[in-house]
Amino acid sequence: MAIKSKADLTYIREINKAEILKVIRENEQASRSKIFKITGLGWATVTKFVGELIKEGLVMEVGKEGNFRGRKTVLLEVNPKAGYFIGVDLGINNITVAVTDFEGRIITRLKNRTRREIGPREIFRKTVKYIKDTIDSSGIDVSRIKGIGVAIPGIIDFRNGVVVEAPNLKGWKNVPIREWFEKKFQFPVFIDRNARAMLIAERWFGAARGVDNLIYINLGMGVSAAFIFNGQIFRGESGSVGEFGHTFIAESDVVCACGRKGCVETFVSGPAIVRQAVESLNDAADSEILKLAGNKEDITAETVFLAARKGDAKALEVFRNTGKHLGVAIGNMVNLLNPDMVIVGGGVARAGGLLLDNAKESLDKRAMEVPRKAVKILTTQLSEDGGVIGAAGLVFHELYEPPTIEKQ
Repeated sequence: MAIKSKADLTYIREINKAEILKVIRENEQASRSKIFKITGLGWATVTKFVGELIKEGLVMEVGKEGNFRGRKTVLLEVNPKAGYFIGVDLGINNITVAVTDFEGRIITRLKNRTRREIGPREIFRKTVKYIKDTIDSSGIDVSRIKGIGVAIPGIIDFRNGVVVEAPNLKGWKNVPIREWFEKKFQFPVFIDRNARAMLIAERWFGAARGVDNLIYINLGMGVSAAFIFNGQIFRGESGSVGEFGHTFIAESDVVCACGRKGCVETFVSGPAIVRQAVESLNDAADSEILKLAGNKEDITAETVFLAARKGDAKALEVFRNTGKHLGVAIGNMVNLLNPDMVIVGGGVARAGGLLLDNAKESLDKRAMEVPRKAVKILTTQLSEDGGVIGAAGLVFHELYEPPTIEKQ
């Protein structure tokens, strides 16, 4: 019989302890007996590790509830003051930095405009200042900060902390951004794609708590996706998983930013909505879209949304068309991957029912019956803070999620 090494036993302890913390967090409150039933761990193991989590300040006892025998059982929940995380959302037009508590609640948040043309070194310099300003304004002791998570729109080499390519940010190619941050701060630093940060936000702090097979779709200036399969984030071999916007959906004469035609992004992104609206105005000078924008050059996706809410026929048609194509694209993924849930987020998702109702109607026609019945389609409830909350959640995920073989 093989004897497990000390390293093996330490790894098993790490998994078991993290699994217990996960159960408490996902259930918001849980008794020791509930943890015992969900995890399948022995009673002595549950008792031991719960005691350690309480001693470390990660978990606290918060009260009692009666069970079916009439006995009172002690409830446990994650201690929101167990530590703090810094989230950084490096967007195309804005840099947002926040300090969150252990439950993903924002303590302090700073948002600053930026320009994509200024390049990685200047953006990094500004971000370092914003992080220091945010920490100072939070009043939190630096020793209580567990790490920094950074979300960036692009292809990320997660293991090495390198931005391989960020097409919408000038000069961001093979940028060792984690190394730069680690030279400025003493915290652990984790870098990932913005869509995956938003996925983490939903999984840890949003509508997808406890959901093990999840797709997050980010609709904004571009279109991307992120995936959790069997409870684990899927990044792929090179970190380029999620180029959903550059999958083919229909014949079109519109050339995508990637140089191809027929991409999802050319039908459902913010710029695609603007393009459709402008094209529709050739014979509709009295449209509410033009009244709100003033001229064609100032039309935005938000302008089209506001016009649609006022009942403008052209704007409503744009959202019908956008939703139809989004439903087809989601249907392809539902048929292929059979997820429990699909969450649609990003700036375009703020259109809510105007977009999603049309998408669901199209999805119902395209998806196979069995996977369609199994999946819930939602829009995010985390508003514009999803990216920065997810960036902070990235630290939580890497430090406290039950480790996978990859993390060994």
